[in-house]
Parts: sequence; C-alpha cells; structure tokens
Amino acid sequence: MTRRDRERAAWSLRAVIRVVAREVFGAPMVTRHVPGLSTPLQDVEPIAGVRAAVFARDVATGQVREYAKQARGAGHSWDDIAQGLGLDRVDGPQTRAQRAYLHLAAAHWRCTSCGALVTDRGPFKTAPEANENGHATGCARYAAEITAYRQGNDQ
Repeated sequence: MTRRDRERAAWSLRAVIRVVAREVFGAPMVTRHVPGLSTPLQDVEPIAGVRAAVFARDVATGQVREYAKQARGAGHSWDDIAQGLGLDRVDGPQTRAQRAYLHLAAAHWRCTSCGALVTDRGPFKTAPEANENGHATGCARYAAEITAYRQGNDQ
C-alpha cells in the first residue's frame, strides 16, 4: 500500500466516522478555525466525534480478532497473522507469532476444512497435536499441518 493509498483510506475512514457521529450520535456540524488556514473547517461536534471514533475503534478491534480466527481456520500460521498485524520481529523471550496470539487472545476458531470448532493453545509448542484440539477425524487441513511439521523436523 502506497502512502497515497493510506492517506486516501484514512480520509475515507474519517468520513465514515463523521457520518456515524451525525447519524448515530446526533452530532451537529460546527465550524472550527484552524491556525494557518484562511477558511474555517466544518466538522462534527467534538464529543460526538469522540464517541463515534471510539465506536469505530471497538468495531475494528472486533474485526481484527474475527479475521485472525478466520485466518487460523483457513490454515494461516500465527506468524502470518503477526505479519498482518504489523508486528515486527524483536529480540526477547516471545516470538512474533506468540506475541500475535497473546495480542488477540484468539483461543477458538472454526476450521474451514472440517468445520469443527478448534481450541488453539497458540504457537508455544511446536507440534500441531500439542497446539490444536477439536479438528474432525480426517481433517485435511490438520493432516497437512501435521505432515508439514513432521517433514520439517525429519520425523
């Protein structure tokens, strides 16, 4: 994503927050004078803007968790999710994947291969059998994960 794309997306999100402030929280429009600008700005009443922005933040946080669960269910690793979260690799006792798991506390997700609700203990143990419980017998995704792990560890 380019800087211009990010700026355009940020402006779009701000516009949605203003709409929520007006339509949900009943914010009137107010005029603000900004130092350095000759034309005053029209915006929503600030407290309603705060309420709308907090609401947007809470919805976004829920979406992050939901998409992370969907990603695990589809077979993405915790490290893949950490990359999506923008977590950098750091020196320390926890891996980036472990930090993503702890950040999201996403302990349950639905496997898109077998449809079962899986309990995920995170990336703290290496073997899939130690991390994931609940896959249906014969789950192709889970079997592939176990095979990949064993091949990577020459077992």
